[in-house]
Amino acid sequence: MDRLSAELVHLVGSHLPLPSLVAFSETSRWLRYCVEPLLQRELSRSCKRNGLVLLDTLLKKNNISLTRKLLSPPCSVHTISSGNDTTLLHLLQLSVCLGSVEFVKMLIDEFGADPYSLERRDGLDAPHFTASPEPGHGLNAIHLAAQAGQVSVAELLLSRGIPITATYTYRAGPNLGRARNNTAMDAAARAGHASFVEFLLKQNIEWPLDDSIVLALEEGHIGVLQTLLDAGASLDKIDDPSQELYYAFLHACNAGHTEAIRWVFDHGARFPPTTTNYGFVNGPLLSALRANRPNRDVVSTLIEHGGGSPLVISNAKEIVDELVKVAKEARRDLSSVNDASDSESGDRARRIRRTRNRARGRRARNEPELWKGNPAGARRFHALCDIVPLLLANGLDADLLASELQQPDIPDSIAREMTQSAY
Repeated sequence: MDRLSAELVHLVGSHLPLPSLVAFSETSRWLRYCVEPLLQRELSRSCKRNGLVLLDTLLKKNNISLTRKLLSPPCSVHTISSGNDTTLLHLLQLSVCLGSVEFVKMLIDEFGADPYSLERRDGLDAPHFTASPEPGHGLNAIHLAAQAGQVSVAELLLSRGIPITATYTYRAGPNLGRARNNTAMDAAARAGHASFVEFLLKQNIEWPLDDSIVLALEEGHIGVLQTLLDAGASLDKIDDPSQELYYAFLHACNAGHTEAIRWVFDHGARFPPTTTNYGFVNGPLLSALRANRPNRDVVSTLIEHGGGSPLVISNAKEIVDELVKVAKEARRDLSSVNDASDSESGDRARRIRRTRNRARGRRARNEPELWKGNPAGARRFHALCDIVPLLLANGLDADLLASELQQPDIPDSIAREMTQSAY
């Protein structure tokens, strides 16, 4: 190839895609000399079109050599003035989450990316995140590695002197209203990476394990729960309503983490009690029934370990109130359907419902008409109807449920379906 003329090499290179052109230029010094102007031109064009997307693609394909060219002068995608450059931080975040050790090493050692000042930005392709940490509160690269479960990256970062005990602020809860300082152990426990938890336990650091087991229980990660329990974490406070572990168990019941709930009881935990706060009654069984899609296995497990019929009987009023609430919500949906049918646009509403029925499949076609515009409500209603026979078999008063459902604003079809096993 070195015997070819410069014009012929340039002609060949002009017909190659950018990755192949880069590989072609690295074959020999003569070829690199010949195609260098062409390579610089193609790199500049690609960067001008969408440089950051190009860098992301190269990182995901583990193309280190071309990424280095794009970041180095004169082909820099962005001017890299310091380790806090936005492009560098974005690439460092992505490489940490994907577990690309060589990329992390290159960005830190060669381009001076700062692993101490990281925050999650919109558009970062990192599915391991469970919530957005607040910027500027100590989030470093090891925290990202913990959330992604990348042990090899964490080992590299430790060798670069990144503090593994640093904390960051994390907002949790349905409205992101609960803020707490989290460690790398908390991040790994929440994300369910038992191997990373084991890695942290080997660092001879005294971790707050009782805080981490709360996060693991909320998410239902049995592997992490077992690892933390073996390391000294405790489930003794699970029946204390003043402790976070109690509310983590309620969250697990509401989220339908059946295996985690069984694991808790199999390891000797006491059954959490029902509590009343400002007139609101809550407990494991009620929390499970109030889920967006109640889980029959969770309810069965709670009844089995909570004393059977006495648990259902002691919560009978609240259980019936919850069932009546769902029935009334069904009535509101029925009213909206009837209003649409009586209006001038009734034909259009019926056509829309028929189209939705065909799209949802056979089960949707068999659902009551009142649920056609509310699939989420239909799923919750059917799930509760599957659970009602279990409750009735364990002491729920069938006559009480039937009488409470006999209200003017509850359709007879809903009442019959919900109490079908009561007669």
